[in-house]
Amino acid sequence: MKISVPSRFGLSLALALAVTAPVSADPKSDLLAAAKKLGDAKNYTWTTTVDLEGMPFKPGPTNGKRQKDGYVWISSEMMGNTSEAFLRGTNGVAKVDGEWKSEADLPQFGGPGGPGGPGGGGPGGDRPGAGGPGGRGGFAGMGARRLLQTKAPHEAALTYAEKAKDLKATDGAITGELPEDVVKELAMFGRRGRGGGPGGGGGPTNAKGWIKIKLANGQITKAILEIESEMRAPDGGTQTINAITTTEIKDVGTTQLEVPEAVKSKLEKADK
Repeated sequence: MKISVPSRFGLSLALALAVTAPVSADPKSDLLAAAKKLGDAKNYTWTTTVDLEGMPFKPGPTNGKRQKDGYVWISSEMMGNTSEAFLRGTNGVAKVDGEWKSEADLPQFGGPGGPGGPGGGGPGGDRPGAGGPGGRGGFAGMGARRLLQTKAPHEAALTYAEKAKDLKATDGAITGELPEDVVKELAMFGRRGRGGGPGGGGGPTNAKGWIKIKLANGQITKAILEIESEMRAPDGGTQTINAITTTEIKDVGTTQLEVPEAVKSKLEKADK
C-alpha cells in the first residue's frame, strides 16, 4: 500500500532526519568497538567467499565458528580438497589423513610425491597438477596451513581499524583503504612461499586494498575486502590478481561448537 505524504511535510521530515541522523565523527572508534563487541560475544558463526577475477578456478567457501573461550573451528574447500582446523590463541591443529596435527607436523607442499610432471605442474611446482604419489598430501598440508594462519573476523576487524587509512562512515558501513604492507600479507591468502620469503619470488607487488564493514546496532554483520595486486606467473611473467573476499556474520550468541577431546588435549598441551 502506497501512502502519500504532503510535499511540505515530507521536506520538513527529511530536513529533520538530516539534522538528527547519527553521523559518526570517529569511524575508527566505532569499528574498534564493533570488533570488541563481536569478540566479547558468547559465540558466532561466519562464512567467507572469495571471488578471484580472471582465475580459472573459484575457491570454495570457508566456514567458521568461534567461542568466547577462544576455540575457533574453520573448514574450507579448494580444488576438491576439504581442510579442517581448530585454533586457540596462537596455537592450532589441522586434520590431515584423519589425524589432528600441529603446523610443524603437517606434510610439506611438494613432498612426498615429487614435483609432478615437466614444468613443475604438480605439487612443488608453480601451479596445481597431477603430481606423483603422495602429492595430494602435500596439497592438503598447504590448505591446512592456510587455515592455521586465518584470523577470526573480529580479529581481522581489529587489524583493519588499526591499520586502515581514511576511514569513513556512510550508509551503515565503515570504509577505508589498507596500506600496502597489510595488503601484501593478505594477498598471499595464507600461503608461504619458497626461498625464504612470501611467494618465493618476492611476493605480490603494486598491492592495493580496500575494506567495507557493515554494522547493525553496533555489531559487525558483513566485511568486504577488495584486493588488487600483481604476482609472478608460472611462465615468469606478471599476473594481475583481483580478489573480493566477503565475510558474513550470523548466529551471534546461538552458535553451537563441539570441540573433539583429541583437539582439546593437543591445544592444552601446546598452551603449557
